[in-house]
Amino acid sequence: RRLHGDNVSVVFIGGSITVGGGAPHGYVTKVTGWLKKTYPKAAITVKNAGIGGTDSNFGAKRYDRDVLTHKPDLVFIEFCVNDGDRDHTQHMERMVHKTWTANPETDIAIFYTLAKTHLPSYEKGMLPPSASAHERVAEHYGIPSIGTGYVAAKKILDGEIEWKDFSNDGCHPHAGGYAIFEQVFNEALPELLKPAPPRPHALGMSITKNLQVYPPKIEVAPQTIEPLVTAKGEKAKETYQLPIPAINWVDEPIFLDAAGKAL
Repeated sequence: RRLHGDNVSVVFIGGSITVGGGAPHGYVTKVTGWLKKTYPKAAITVKNAGIGGTDSNFGAKRYDRDVLTHKPDLVFIEFCVNDGDRDHTQHMERMVHKTWTANPETDIAIFYTLAKTHLPSYEKGMLPPSASAHERVAEHYGIPSIGTGYVAAKKILDGEIEWKDFSNDGCHPHAGGYAIFEQVFNEALPELLKPAPPRPHALGMSITKNLQVYPPKIEVAPQTIEPLVTAKGEKAKETYQLPIPAINWVDEPIFLDAAGKAL
């Protein structure tokens, strides 16, 4: 309903594959273009909250700052590759609980990207371990999942394309790989975004026993700022405030120089 004339906020969160998705040929850019073309009356803003080399554990920790501050109507979650062979069910659950605690009408979609190490699992007709954990969460909470990685893997395993036609390394799609993802999104989005009245999503019981959505805060104190003095008695020309663990982020303005680089 909102897509037919309201302000709509969409957030993508994930690792480097989502960061790269912001390139002109990437899926974040392409999905943004599709949404704006399909729903011209809606004022759609899209935030790419990808951070390279990060998994769903870190995603859950930064979720409030990087996702919820944008008051999203729709969140796409991508951590399949960086979650590796680990069961990160609880971290995926934390993001779901944070989302629907803040706004039970926010929609979520989970999608699976592809690493070369996933091919043996797909060849056996199975999801790779990380995607399997994500799918467990998706099924439990009634969240749609999009098999971008599955489609790319099938093309490779069927001999339709080679790995080099998808990626230049072990997991990051190049323009050809992102084109496959774009195709999957273009087929999935019309089904996911069928007009329907808004409804609150129910959380119910979690899969993870005694799930801690917001673990107890760590009690920390700022370190004393004192000028550095060498053994020869030489004083530092300048002293900087240090970030406080679990409170500050190094890209906050107080930790940046005039050019925007971290001190």
